[in-house]
Amino acid sequence: MQEEIKVDKKDILNFVIGEDHYHPLERSLDSIEGKDHRYETFETFIYDSKYKQRQAQDDKYIFFYREVMKLRGLILQGEKIKGGEILRLCEELAEVAPTNVKLPSAPFDFKGEVPEEVAKMFSNIDRNKFGDMKRDSSDDE
Repeated sequence: MQEEIKVDKKDILNFVIGEDHYHPLERSLDSIEGKDHRYETFETFIYDSKYKQRQAQDDKYIFFYREVMKLRGLILQGEKIKGGEILRLCEELAEVAPTNVKLPSAPFDFKGEVPEEVAKMFSNIDRNKFGDMKRDSSDDE
């Protein structure tokens, strides 16, 4: 399932300087209403902790993920980069950040309703031909 996301340059900055331990992609997924920290981001896929599934991502996602991790690695290893340069790099990363990701989901993510495809498959069944499987306790006597 495709999901639109917005990666904030502030989240990128906080991550690369070590102020935040969540990748900016994960932060953007956490901001989606109703997702409740359900997704974890990895270099090539997103993992859904609710359904224990992962979804491979496209090249744009992978490129962004790697570049952010590379910059974080340089800074945390003590590379001498001026504050203005770090900010400029974070702005550039925000410009190349993916705007859509593919989220893993269960085969049928019901949300309280029967999906239209499933309802169509069972729409022509004559419900009168099915008996009630409950047994009356008086039948045993």
